[in-house]
Amino acid sequence: MAANTGFTGDRLWIAPEFRGITDLPDNEPVEISVENGWTICAAPVGNESLLQREIRARATDHRVQLEHRIYNRGKEPVECALWCLTVMARW
Repeated sequence: MAANTGFTGDRLWIAPEFRGITDLPDNEPVEISVENGWTICAAPVGNESLLQREIRARATDHRVQLEHRIYNRGKEPVECALWCLTVMARW
């Protein structure tokens, strides 16, 4: 069997993208908490967008369930959509 050399991970984007607001790197540490069996990874609130990304994960039976959320932490409404890509290594 060949060694797995691929990468795995999860990425959550905000659409539409606005240069300098939604396309900034999200390399900051996340806050991790556990709630009702979910491991919650919450990114810091965006300085320009005031949007906060959150990914929740939990193991159920022989599966992993993911939830992706975006919170508007500003005072004004924001019209946007979220889209995500999850890549997992082949066993």
